[in-house]
Amino acid sequence: MRRVVVTGMGVVSPLGVGIDTFWEGLTSGRSGVRRITRFDPSPYPSQIAGEVAVDAAAYLPRRDLVRTDVFIHYALICAQAALSDSGLKVDGQNDRVGVSVGTGMGGVPMLLNSWDTLQREGMLGVSAYALPGSLPNMAAGCSMADMADEAQVLACWQQLESVIGQGHDRPGDGRDGFVRRARE
Repeated sequence: MRRVVVTGMGVVSPLGVGIDTFWEGLTSGRSGVRRITRFDPSPYPSQIAGEVAVDAAAYLPRRDLVRTDVFIHYALICAQAALSDSGLKVDGQNDRVGVSVGTGMGGVPMLLNSWDTLQREGMLGVSAYALPGSLPNMAAGCSMADMADEAQVLACWQQLESVIGQGHDRPGDGRDGFVRRARE
């Protein structure tokens, strides 16, 4: 039986960024749920949510910020943290590097902003990155590309758009060798 090794972890959550911050918040009973700040929630019955408050500009280059939706920013920050936590040096000698991300959906803010721009300015005002920067599978794709930018890496990325069962599926991905399949 093949074994899966989790080499690094990263967390971007309503409790904060980083494993230590997240764990301290969980174990101290702190809640990440607050009044919604990204839009005016007053017309709605519920006015609270677990919003993530992170300054993505502190972690990512401007090109990534403008080309991708906020959920991809979270994935990139998380992948960077996981790589750092792993202690691995991605230098082109690592031919078994992979990223597996699970998400239910993503990209809604970027798509809504693009729709507003389309209505206001017409098609010429809409970014060419509107669709690719909002696709759910781009969270894993951009994370892998970010690592590959640092070195020539033969790697694989995988994205599953399913919320139920992902905690169970992720270890199986490694066991079944999705990284190994990248070499084939």
